[in-house]
Amino acid sequence: MEWLLLAQTGVDPFSGYSGWAGAGLLGLVLAWLLLRHLPDKDKQIERMVEGADKRVDAMIVNFTAELRIVREYAEATFQKERDLRHQERQIASDAGVKMAVLLGENTSETRALVQEIRMLAVSVSNLVQRLEKTP
Repeated sequence: MEWLLLAQTGVDPFSGYSGWAGAGLLGLVLAWLLLRHLPDKDKQIERMVEGADKRVDAMIVNFTAELRIVREYAEATFQKERDLRHQERQIASDAGVKMAVLLGENTSETRALVQEIRMLAVSVSNLVQRLEKTP
């Protein structure tokens, strides 16, 4: 009967028959993992996460600033285009009124009107070029 009890105990030769704490090299490795390696690994992971958070925060700040600049530029460009279209309509309206008045009169005034319209077209062209060059 004693041999049956000994066969059922299942002795582990690595632990020195005294559990994991007295297991010699195995106990030393497990203690190193528990007390040294895992806390250091946790600290390393925390540092990595904090660094990533700081980089993401910096990226958000930079993106927000760039987005604000782009939005202001788009609004300014839109306003310039709106002003330019208004000026073009005003010039065309003025030229149309003058043309209608002068067509009913003599030809020397008509030639002067055509010359004035050409000068207005050049000034509008210059205005458009200036607006395209400005950021």
